[in-house]
Amino acid sequence: MPLPKPANFKETMSRDSDLHRRKRRRNLALLAALVCLMGVFYLVTVVRIQAGLGAAG
Repeated sequence: MPLPKPANFKETMSRDSDLHRRKRRRNLALLAALVCLMGVFYLVTVVRIQAGLGAAG
């Protein structure tokens, strides 16, 4: 089902309102936080594997 076409150009510009900008900024900040958290988990996993291999050898 296609999206309805805006009646005029002003309607297309209203989609980029202050609320949308704030939500986009918040979503990008959450994405950055998730990527950092994934990096921390990855580093912790690598360190634990390295420590486990050193203790076993």
